Amino acid sequence: MWDFGQSTNRWRAARTRAVALGDSARSIRLQAIAEVRTAYFRASAQKSLVAVARGTLGNRQRHLEQIRGFVHAGTRPDIDLAQAVADEANARVQVIRSENNYAVARAELNQAMGTTGGTDYDVAEETLPPQPGETSQVGALIDEAIRARPDVAAIETQIRAQELTIKATRGGYWPSLNLIGGAESMGQSFERSHVLDNFGTVVPYGGMAWNLFGGAQLTWQLFQGFLTRGQVHEANANLAGQRAQYDALVQQVWVAVEQAALAVRASQEALVASGEALKGAQARLRMADGRYAAGVGSIIELSDAELGAELAAAQEVSARYDLATARAALCLALGRS
Repeated sequence: MWDFGQSTNRWRAARTRAVALGDSARSIRLQAIAEVRTAYFRASAQKSLVAVARGTLGNRQRHLEQIRGFVHAGTRPDIDLAQAVADEANARVQVIRSENNYAVARAELNQAMGTTGGTDYDVAEETLPPQPGETSQVGALIDEAIRARPDVAAIETQIRAQELTIKATRGGYWPSLNLIGGAESMGQSFERSHVLDNFGTVVPYGGMAWNLFGGAQLTWQLFQGFLTRGQVHEANANLAGQRAQYDALVQQVWVAVEQAALAVRASQEALVASGEALKGAQARLRMADGRYAAGVGSIIELSDAELGAELAAAQEVSARYDLATARAALCLALGRS
């Protein structure tokens, strides 16, 4: 009937821990989503790099045929043809490597998604749109993360459950009151309740009869070798440990949110700069191509321009990948799905 909250607080603590497990499950789900997004963006970037490599190969094959004609006509030296052949071969190697990296990225995407199918599919070129508040002050984002992240909610709930456990443990200092009651039917036979004796007199035979009992029981463990005291100290130590874990987690949230927000802003600026660099490299390649065709440029100038255009295109792809993964990291740090 009453045990100074031992049973009720243990029940409430168990129910609270069940809520904490639900929050932990949501946290794991968010991490899985982030891993799939990262793998998807990596595969998408590798697909773009395949397109860059194929474009470079096509450009160098066109230059190879052009230079071969110049050399055969005697307007260009043989070294130009040798350089063009080497550049075209290197471009083919880069295409092979890019296609292999794209296949590996699709396999990693299957692993992140938990599928065992093949990689004979193509990844769509999609990305995360700008996230609400990604340009806001970091303090506002941190407040949102602490309120929304399920792992923070889980440890807060575990702390409340441990506080209830301490209350239940402290109840062991006091007695517990139990009410006992019951009823039972007892006797020798269900069929006959009377018989005749030797004189013909009817006497009871021992039929069934109800027995009722009830009472109160007071139990108080007066001394158990300081067991309850030790249990209380242990529960308090566990509570202190969970509070320390909470403080450490909040610090991790601060760092994760700030890193993700800074990465988003840096990636946005890098994407703009890489786009401008790509335009400049493509313009340089067009001018070098024209100069070489007009006979005033060198094969070294043309090769350098081709390499610069390839590197600029790869850098632009990397900047888009960095922005997408930074936004995915920001969603995870804020507890968004």
